[in-house]
Amino acid sequence: MTKLKIILQSKILWLILLIFLVAYVIGNVYLKKYSSLYPNDVTKITGRVEKFKIDGEKVSITLKTKELVIASYYANSAEEKRFLENNLKVGSYVILEGERQEIKEPTIFHTFNYSKYLYNNHIYLSFKASKIGIDNTHLSLINKIKDYLAKRMDRIDQKGYVKAFILGNKDELDVQINNLIQENGISHLFALSGMHVNFIWAFFQKIKLNKWLIWLFLIFYFFLAGCPVSFLRALLFMFLMQLNKKLKLGLNNFQILFLTAFLVILNDAFIIFNSAFLYTFVVTFSLLLYSRFTKVTNYLANTFLVSIVTFLFSLPITVANNYEINLLSPLFNIVMVPLVSLFVFPLTLLVFLMPFLNSLYTLTISGLEIMNVFFNNISINWIIGKIYLSEIVIYYFLLIAFLVNSKKTFLILFLGTISFMHFKYKLPSSLEIVYLDVGQGDSSVLIFPHQEKVIMIDTGGQISYPKEPYQVRQKEYHVSDNIITFLKSQGISHIDYLILTHGDYDHAGESLNLVNNFRVKQVILNNDNFNALEMSLIDVLNQKKIPYYQNISNINLKQSNLYFLNTKLYDNENDNSHVLYFSYLGYQFLFMGDASIKRETDILNKYNLSNITFLKVGHHGSKTSSSQEFINKIKVEYAIISVGQNNRYGHPNTEVLNNLAQSQIYRTDLNGSIMLKIKKNRLRIITCLNSNI
Repeated sequence: MTKLKIILQSKILWLILLIFLVAYVIGNVYLKKYSSLYPNDVTKITGRVEKFKIDGEKVSITLKTKELVIASYYANSAEEKRFLENNLKVGSYVILEGERQEIKEPTIFHTFNYSKYLYNNHIYLSFKASKIGIDNTHLSLINKIKDYLAKRMDRIDQKGYVKAFILGNKDELDVQINNLIQENGISHLFALSGMHVNFIWAFFQKIKLNKWLIWLFLIFYFFLAGCPVSFLRALLFMFLMQLNKKLKLGLNNFQILFLTAFLVILNDAFIIFNSAFLYTFVVTFSLLLYSRFTKVTNYLANTFLVSIVTFLFSLPITVANNYEINLLSPLFNIVMVPLVSLFVFPLTLLVFLMPFLNSLYTLTISGLEIMNVFFNNISINWIIGKIYLSEIVIYYFLLIAFLVNSKKTFLILFLGTISFMHFKYKLPSSLEIVYLDVGQGDSSVLIFPHQEKVIMIDTGGQISYPKEPYQVRQKEYHVSDNIITFLKSQGISHIDYLILTHGDYDHAGESLNLVNNFRVKQVILNNDNFNALEMSLIDVLNQKKIPYYQNISNINLKQSNLYFLNTKLYDNENDNSHVLYFSYLGYQFLFMGDASIKRETDILNKYNLSNITFLKVGHHGSKTSSSQEFINKIKVEYAIISVGQNNRYGHPNTEVLNNLAQSQIYRTDLNGSIMLKIKKNRLRIITCLNSNI
């Protein structure tokens, strides 16, 4: 044991372990390539359900076969949905018939990469099922217990909170409440972590349960909850701490934390991409560092400083995921952490064991939700934007240096680094135009140098058709959520002008969601009478006191003017589209909305247009627009067609593509979003997908 202690005190050993760990990660994550074991034409898959979610008519299943598979199935009726809710369980043996489904890459810059997420979780096959069979005759003991616990929790009014606090499963929390929890920066309270381990350990020690029985229970709980990484970190760290003490190995807490991370990564190298893994280890490291270099005895002051330190250490992870931080989340945590750990979590366990406490628990959760809403209303969100590895390294170096040395120089440099993370997006002197992939719709963003002005032209959108009650999902998909994410990734906190070319859903349908969830300063509508969608938008604009205008001729910009090529009023919404023109450093841009050939002719008669560098092709490449005469006259160099993949309209039309044959064509269905960067007469075109035209 003495020799082991000497070896463990060797700095060379820890350096070797670190080098080995880095090499192990690089070898397994970056040098190896993984793919599905199933053939491309697979039509049948069988296996055990690892986890599942039923939301509306959609059933999402993670299946354990010879590999992990993500599968989707759509219930055909309310009766079938009820059958699935009653019979589909974790551990169920299922038979799926269907076909392989393409795992798509993101088509809007800096949005959630579902394909990469699945790959990092060892899922290489997505399967779309048309038939499903379920067999529950051979459920394992642990899955039977899971099913029993789930049914028992379902009898509690606030079952979503019970499942979140006890099992770490937030799927059944109300979507809006879940969003509030994330926005307030308190989602860690709903993750199985050290709070649970410490509570369980302290409780069982209090009743003098044998230590090994406590360990067996904790390990059983770990598997019961689905092996969450934050719980694993807490278990391993506690075990190594006790082992270190018992064997008198002389390891410090930082070495034990490193060994914990070493073992977790050794089990799965891809865990380094897991946010929960990063949060739990970074926050634990920050607490160890804080306790070593700070000697504050006052409880309130200590609580506040701990909250600040953990906030600062977790900041890069939060920004990397959300592109923004809630500056008041340290204050919220001062209130919520003791409230949840000392009262709400213990009460959750009690109500699970004694359901007659249901009314008290419901009242408590109501108070918790009121506090969440209040905190959200007073939140101060700072949009920082996308940050890079070099910035993160400098950030942590300066933060640790300040905590260790308490020197003002490090503090000034640290604050400067945080400021640079955001203000770097104000520095570029280039014009950026992004034609966003919104499916079968239109949306473009104009970002002028130094973000002096941000203009959005249309929002995209899809018509919502009436659904049966069983088909309604907790949260409907909004493409504008991805648009907002992109804007935040660029450090953009507001839109100066939202221009809606006309009131069709594929151009303005996302305007309500955008205005409700992002700061818009002014809205410009077309010159036609308002339709139902526009009237709904105006109601929201009036409530939020956002000014809106019609009959605009131009917008004055510092280096250019944005002109509205008005002609006359027509008898249809498409021809009444705003058509927009502006030039910048010799490049000319034209946005056609859904204007038809008739409108194109009127524009040619009224305006002298030629040598258009970038044409936003009218009406998604429909044959009703982009006549040969019009294209020949304006002499297009680059044509951008915003169109949905495999759309039912057959856009873009072959005739239109022939008319544009002398132009270089970019299409959102093939290229995803298309970004232009213009600086000092230099043009750069970046596409979100690497497709060949």
